[in-house]
This record gives sequence, structure tokens and C-alpha cells, in this order.
Amino acid sequence: MPSLRKPTPERLHGVLESWRNAPLSYSPPLLDGFIADEHAVRLGEGEEVWRKACEALDAWRMFPEWAEVVRLDTKESSVCRRGAEEQRAQRWEPIPNSASPASLPLCGEIEPVRSRQQPGDIVAMMVRIGGLWWVNPCRILRRCDSATTHGFVYGTLPEHAECGEEMFAVEKRPDGSVWYVIRAFSHPRHWMAWLGFPLARWWQCRFVRDSQRRMNNISQ
Repeated sequence: MPSLRKPTPERLHGVLESWRNAPLSYSPPLLDGFIADEHAVRLGEGEEVWRKACEALDAWRMFPEWAEVVRLDTKESSVCRRGAEEQRAQRWEPIPNSASPASLPLCGEIEPVRSRQQPGDIVAMMVRIGGLWWVNPCRILRRCDSATTHGFVYGTLPEHAECGEEMFAVEKRPDGSVWYVIRAFSHPRHWMAWLGFPLARWWQCRFVRDSQRRMNNISQ
């Protein structure tokens, strides 16, 4: 549910923990009533662009600065967060294998989310819209990794403002060009999202635009 106050780390932990075994907020197949969206932007070409884009995706750097990504570590029940301030302060160097997210603290100093998405992870995007804080939970469903595709798919959990699945991926085309792709099947779930459907779509378009801009800048 939306709230007037920004959730504390302790509150986030309790909320994310409650979603650990929650079912998805929809039942496949995603057909009737779902809106299909696909957005793709060309990042460049060559192995260097491919590498930078894949690393950025693994570190959640594709999310706009105005959004915060939170994740429940399913092993140690720790909460990790990447926000706008930490994002600007971090150089986002590759993380050594020893830097396990399970070692991150639950409370106190908040660490950035910068580890690769894995199936089963509980994540949420936290944003402030219309004076209210929204925490939209999802579960990582699967990874999509091959010689020409690098990405993941998540599905919405109860209390997400929307309902459906979304894919974030970097794709390498036959001509050597590298593309950042967002695909989604969704429809509003929360009554506020239904009543404010045009505004909700505007925010979705803003997210896509800002996300594409970030990936473009990172990949150059």
C-alpha cells in the first residue's frame, strides 16, 4: 500500500519478508486484458558496448535515478538498496566474487543493490509519486542468457500497483549492433492505478525513457 512516509530499512525488511512465499498477482497466460509493450533502443555495436551494457544490467544501473531498488536476500533475509544518492557516489566497478550480498547489513548503513539478479529473488522498486511512496514488489522468475541475449524476467507480487511480467535485456543483433530492450505484459491492479490510468501510463513511459537514456550513457 502507498504511504506518506518513506519506509525505513526495518519496515522494508518486514514488508519484503512478508512477500517471500507470496504467489504472483496474476495467473498465466498473459493474454486478455493485458497490455503488451516493447521498447528497444540501439546502444551501439561491438563487444565493448555489449560488455558495458550487460554489466550495467546485472548491477541494476538501468533504473532511473528517481527510483530505488530494494531486494530481500533470500538466504540471510537482509535488505539491500540502491538509491539515487548512492548511485551518484558509486563508480560501479565490477564486484569481486567474495562480495556476497548475504554479508550486507540489515539496518544501519544501506548498501547498494549491485549483484546479478537470480531466480527467486524478491525485489521491489520504490518511488515517490503524487506525494505517496510506493513499494512495488516482484519476484525474479528466470534469466535469459545466451550468446546474443542477456537479461531477466520478473513477475509482480500482491500490492504491486501493476499486474504482469516485465523483461529487461541486452540483445546482440546479427549485424553486430547492441540493443537495450524492455518487454512487458501488464495492466493496473491497484484502484488508484485504475482511476489514474493515463497518469500511470505516463509514468511507465517516463520510466522507459529515463531507463533508455541511462543505458545509452553507460554504454558509450
